[in-house]
Amino acid sequence: MLKKLSIVCFLLFSIHLSAGVVTDGSVGPRLDLPGIDYQIGADLGQQKGDNLFHSFQDFNLQNWESATFSGPGSVTNIISRVTGGNRSKIDGVIRSTIPNADMYFLNPYGIMFGPNARLEVMGAFHASTADYLRFSDGKRFSTTQPNNPILSVAPVEAFGLLTDVTHCTSKVNTRVVQNEILLIVTDFGDTPLTPRTRVEPNII
Repeated sequence: MLKKLSIVCFLLFSIHLSAGVVTDGSVGPRLDLPGIDYQIGADLGQQKGDNLFHSFQDFNLQNWESATFSGPGSVTNIISRVTGGNRSKIDGVIRSTIPNADMYFLNPYGIMFGPNARLEVMGAFHASTADYLRFSDGKRFSTTQPNNPILSVAPVEAFGLLTDVTHCTSKVNTRVVQNEILLIVTDFGDTPLTPRTRVEPNII
C-alpha cells in the first residue's frame, strides 16, 4: 500500500527532552498523557462526520516513544493541531489503527522529524506549519485560535497561511514501514490538496 508524506516548512533543530503529548482541552479533555506509548483515542477529540479532530498543547516523541491514534472505522481523516507555541520534535513512531484513514498534523511553530521517526499509518500522512486547514465548505480548523474551534464534516481542501510567509519543503530521513515515501512539494499561500500537486518519489 502506498503512503504519502507531505511536508511543509519544517524547522530543523536538534532533538532534546521536551514535554510529551498534552491535549489542550479545546476539542476534548485536557490531559497530560502517560507515555511511553501514548494512546490517542477518539474520546480525546471530537468526530464530525468522517473527520476526527484532535488538539494538542504539545506533541513530542523521543526515539523510544510512540503515539497511537485510534477510532471508529468510519473515520477517513484524523486531523491534529498543536497550539501551545512550541515546535514539535518527533523521533519516535506515529501510528494509526484506523483502516485507510489519512492523517493531517499542523503546528505553525515548527515540526522536526528526527532520524528515528517512523510512520505506521494506513493512509496518507500530511504535516504542515500552516495556520489553518481549510475544508470544502469554507470552514477553517485554525491553529492560532484554539478557543474558537470550528469543526467541519466536509472533506479537507487546503493548507493556508494568515501571513505572507514563504513556505519551504524538506526531505527528511523518515521511514514508512514496508512502503514508499512520497514527498509532496507544495507551493506558496493557500495550498490546495489535489491530485495535481507535484510529487517526488523519495524511497528510503
